Amino acid sequence: MVLSYTGYSDKIIDFFASADPEIDAGNVKKAGESMLYNRAYGYISKIDLQDEYHIKIMFQEANSKLKEALNKSLFYFENEEEYEKCAILKKYLDFLNFSS
Repeated sequence: MVLSYTGYSDKIIDFFASADPEIDAGNVKKAGESMLYNRAYGYISKIDLQDEYHIKIMFQEANSKLKEALNKSLFYFENEEEYEKCAILKKYLDFLNFSS
């Protein structure tokens, strides 16, 4: 579950940019990144660290890719100055780091 916005998405952006020169590829890429990170955050934020089942799943999935995805998300939302989201992501990272 590593969040990545390269490769295939770049080809799509290039396609639309070549089809219509007035399209700003940078804005399209930024909108796509925003959608990606916000959708992922929507799923992540539903994790309840008080729920035993959620905790069990977190430990089962606690690997370097999950931690990398959480770190990338944290970095993205720091740059967007969405600190409430950063606090929640940090809570999950701390849980994984200190509980393992």
